[in-house]
Amino acid sequence: MSKPSVFMLIVVLASALFVVTVRHENRLSFIDLQEMENQRNQLQSEWGRLMLEKATWAMENNIADDAGTRLGMLPPPPEQIITVQMAGDQLNSAFNKGMFNKGTRSIKAMGAKGG
Repeated sequence: MSKPSVFMLIVVLASALFVVTVRHENRLSFIDLQEMENQRNQLQSEWGRLMLEKATWAMENNIADDAGTRLGMLPPPPEQIITVQMAGDQLNSAFNKGMFNKGTRSIKAMGAKGG
């Protein structure tokens, strides 16, 4: 073989190896792109759920506003608020008997026997 044909053979083999390397890197980049798009979609879905949760939590304020505007409900004046003090054992007993509303921690109306 002559020198130019050996040189051309080396150039062709190097070019072929370069093409294979570039295609492999392209495939790896495409796989990374797909994974990132999946992650983006999951984050968008989570964002939507969080916005829905935020709107749900904000509804409590809306309910209070609606109660005041549409139903004319107002909080009781301070002179009608009664504070009940209980010892630690009594408080634990009241929680165990279900006298407290777990959501608001307010005491429920007790029966005629007082509990």
